[in-house]
Amino acid sequence: MKITVDAGLLARKLALLAPLMRGERIILPILDCVGLSLEETRLWLQASDGETVMRVALDVSVQKAGDPRCVPFDPLLKLANTIKGPLTIQFNKQALVVKSERGDYKVGAKYDFDDMPFLRPTPSMLATLSGQDAEAIKERVSWACSQDELRPAMTGVLFDFDSDGMTAVATDAHAMAMLRLPIKREEAAQVVVPITLLRLVHAARVETWIMTEGDGAVGFASREVEITGRKIDARYPQYRQVIPPEEAAQCRLSFSKDWIDGVCARAKMYADSDDQKMVLHLQEGPVIVKAESRGWEAVMEESSKPKESEDEVTMTGWGGGEGHLALHPVLARKAARACASDTITMQYHGEARASVFEGGSVKVLVMPILLK
Repeated sequence: MKITVDAGLLARKLALLAPLMRGERIILPILDCVGLSLEETRLWLQASDGETVMRVALDVSVQKAGDPRCVPFDPLLKLANTIKGPLTIQFNKQALVVKSERGDYKVGAKYDFDDMPFLRPTPSMLATLSGQDAEAIKERVSWACSQDELRPAMTGVLFDFDSDGMTAVATDAHAMAMLRLPIKREEAAQVVVPITLLRLVHAARVETWIMTEGDGAVGFASREVEITGRKIDARYPQYRQVIPPEEAAQCRLSFSKDWIDGVCARAKMYADSDDQKMVLHLQEGPVIVKAESRGWEAVMEESSKPKESEDEVTMTGWGGGEGHLALHPVLARKAARACASDTITMQYHGEARASVFEGGSVKVLVMPILLK
């Protein structure tokens, strides 16, 4: 094999594979390598962490075709990052030789390409996703995934397809984020995708993905990128059963994303590190937000209606009296930032039930902190 490729382009493509490199945690030495294979005038770079396999393509000038080979990833990436201009790459029996205007560089290539993990077959097509859809799932949903390995299903994102659209769901039992997308499928289907795979999909930033699944795997493919990995083979919680009906809400609050973001940021500063909470006092009139740090002997008490200004919170459906809602300020802030509009509606269902943040095509359930 002998090809010529731009160093900058090669570096950018290799960087997409970098998250699969385990470094010191590597189990098999070949997993620290990148595979190179030619298909006409396209060079495919392939890497794996043992569970997920990713291939990326780039156009090259081919002087001589040859068998696929694999070389250590790190030296090749560092070389591409530090040299500008065209690189001529060719293999001899045991090494990769890179030639540039500055000189020649050799990288050992002692491992067999056939020993690398290959793309898992995913024969059943699920849907076509746009790059914007993939980005929205990563940014607005995946943050709510659990890190509890004893709940494997909740460590990934559920893709729930039906004839009306697709819902992406993630939950850690403290919050549940849901994004509804107009991706229709005649036959209902559910698949739980690992968060690590979704991060690779998001980082690739392609315009269109073909999503497939089968044989215990899930795949995302475009013209220049192919990714497959094990799907999470565990039953996902019946998330629809925990969504409170809208008509059961005791009231609805409407506010800007900027307002709740600022309130949560200030409440986090005042709340105790071991007991972080902010309390919304609901009543006829302005909403009062309180937070307290006993260690600092500091108290925050803030009204939604600044002096000589309009109330920044609109409340509808309140039946009178007083109510309280205690939330973790960091969790509430994440929920608000996940919403897909600048104006957020929050359904209040009581002190001990989940509140629902809603904005655009996103809903987030946030569990309250029970007050003593």
